[in-house]
Amino acid sequence: MKLKRTLKLVLKATKDQQQILLETIEQYRFAYNYTCEIGWKAQICNGIKLHNLTYYTVRNKSSLPSQLVISARVVATESLKSALKRKKKGLKSRCPESKNPAIRYDKRSYTVWLDRVACPFQWAAVNQPIVAVLSSISYKLLPVGRSS
Repeated sequence: MKLKRTLKLVLKATKDQQQILLETIEQYRFAYNYTCEIGWKAQICNGIKLHNLTYYTVRNKSSLPSQLVISARVVATESLKSALKRKKKGLKSRCPESKNPAIRYDKRSYTVWLDRVACPFQWAAVNQPIVAVLSSISYKLLPVGRSS
């Protein structure tokens, strides 16, 4: 049985690392908003078509690792699907836009071990690792079909 767990991490970053994190968030925001803008103008919410229209432009205009560009496109695709569905129903809708997006990491872009964290940031060469402190983690395995 696979166990999925959402973890809340407290990053203890130096001032330089904080700046890198903020720049990574800014680049991710650009990737998300650019993809939404292109999809809205073309009325496209298909992930593959959006990938073909936006991937190389975002890669050229940002320093994001490939997986974060793809992550931003996936989130933008979900937002566009919702907005275009509302528009089709005749409800108010506009181009999705985010001023402060939460970066969506997945198993290809973020790995947590109990003693360290591996996470791509805007620049791969970060001199010191960013230490993530995990608050107490407890796992409770329940039989299938039960919850609490």
